Amino acid sequence: MEKQGLKTAMSISSEGNAYLQESQFWRLYKEDLPSCSIVVKTSLGLVYLLACLLEPFMPSFSVEVFKQLNLPPEQASLCDEKGDMDKAKRPWEILPAGHKIGTPEPLFKELKIEEVEEYRKKFAGSQADRLEREEAGKAAKLAEELKKKATVSGKKQHAKKLAGEAKSRGTVEQEISITRLDIRVGLIKKAQKHPDAESLYVEEIDLGEGDCRTVVSGLVKYIPLEEMQNRKVCVLCNLKPANMRGIKSEAMVLAASSSDHTKVELVDPPQSTVVGERVTFPGFEGEPDDVLNPKKKVWETLQVDLQSNSDLVACYKDIPLTTSAGVCKVASISNGSIR
Repeated sequence: MEKQGLKTAMSISSEGNAYLQESQFWRLYKEDLPSCSIVVKTSLGLVYLLACLLEPFMPSFSVEVFKQLNLPPEQASLCDEKGDMDKAKRPWEILPAGHKIGTPEPLFKELKIEEVEEYRKKFAGSQADRLEREEAGKAAKLAEELKKKATVSGKKQHAKKLAGEAKSRGTVEQEISITRLDIRVGLIKKAQKHPDAESLYVEEIDLGEGDCRTVVSGLVKYIPLEEMQNRKVCVLCNLKPANMRGIKSEAMVLAASSSDHTKVELVDPPQSTVVGERVTFPGFEGEPDDVLNPKKKVWETLQVDLQSNSDLVACYKDIPLTTSAGVCKVASISNGSIR
């Protein structure tokens, strides 16, 4: 019964997430604010209901959700004052108009691959199996301690074993997530043609770092030079620098191309976005790599899911490239590959 209840709660969570994404609330915010308000109130109501349903399974989680909703946990209930469940049927009415929620914060941290494997091994099998493994682990630990005390060579072997285990853990591949890309809003201060390559531009781009970065882009055939001047763009900043016909390129300007590659347009952040702001992806949390390792093919793996949608919004798997001032877009290319 408990397992079925948890499955039901997770099903509601999945349906609520699909509702929020399919409604495209970021577009409604600009085009239809009343509809956007209904979507947000309904979504927050669903969050409230989930916190009530999951309280028997994860009480600390529910307390934190009610805190972020700015609601007292002791008053949370699926029923109204009469004891009826009608409140659950109208989630858009749960939070009163004008209610201010608390500061949203991630409720769960992202587990690394080695942590997932550790938990899988730790909790595999029945309770009896886990107790047996725990006792075996304690016995092994005691034997190792006795071995360390026995001889100096025993200590050396133990240290070598630990070093080998640490090295093995260090080789576990990091998950390829979109958060590993460092995409920022930049301002092209100056653009000119490459002195030794007719198809390349050389741009000096301000990324809020003090000094501008030099970026080489193959856009001469597609975008007039005058349109490259004093323009805000989205820039992938943690590619490994590369020499482009004698000039070192320190980043890459993102652009969308049509299916036949005859048309290319820059990805435009909102004009009011602050230079240097990192572009984010709602629902994804994490810090970018300092420099992407070319051998790991991180950019190549993620790039195939970067594209403009039918509304000309730049997306990763239908999640918009987002800034504090709104989403990033292209001028006219729909369903175009972004690179």
